[in-house]
Amino acid sequence: MTVTSKRRLDAFNQWCLRYIVHIPFTAHVTNQEVCSRTGQPPVTSLVKSRRLKLFGHIARAEPAQDHARALRASISLPEDWRRPRDRPRQSWLRTVEADLEPLNFGLHTACRRAADRSVWWSVVETAMLLDGRATSMMIMIYPGNGRCASKPIRAQTRLSALTPETAE
Repeated sequence: MTVTSKRRLDAFNQWCLRYIVHIPFTAHVTNQEVCSRTGQPPVTSLVKSRRLKLFGHIARAEPAQDHARALRASISLPEDWRRPRDRPRQSWLRTVEADLEPLNFGLHTACRRAADRSVWWSVVETAMLLDGRATSMMIMIYPGNGRCASKPIRAQTRLSALTPETAE
């Protein structure tokens, strides 16, 4: 997804939210105010979280399945490998790698983390927090196996538990 398409998608989302909440286009209401009224995160944040969840699902798949073999083969490509001419420069895996960059994770570390579903869920939630556009509903990370708990803890306390391994 390009930067232009992300901007257009978020702009369309804002337009739809304003229409749903009955805010006329002549009213001077900021996008932040619209997001706080509706409690909806930007669509690009949802796309990012779904992309990371799909990566975790594929990484946890049985090694004999085709999609798991394709992922492992794509991760182990040589560094100087380039896509063929007239093909898109940005691949899905490069987008996932860019999503994991704020966490200081490489694709190999992400594959190892994705093996444990609850750890990967925490990684996805932390990536959404570091995106800087999480809503109040996304700010709480629940301890344990990622399911709802009676007492949630703040995400900042969980960031230290997610430091990547030094060896990749």
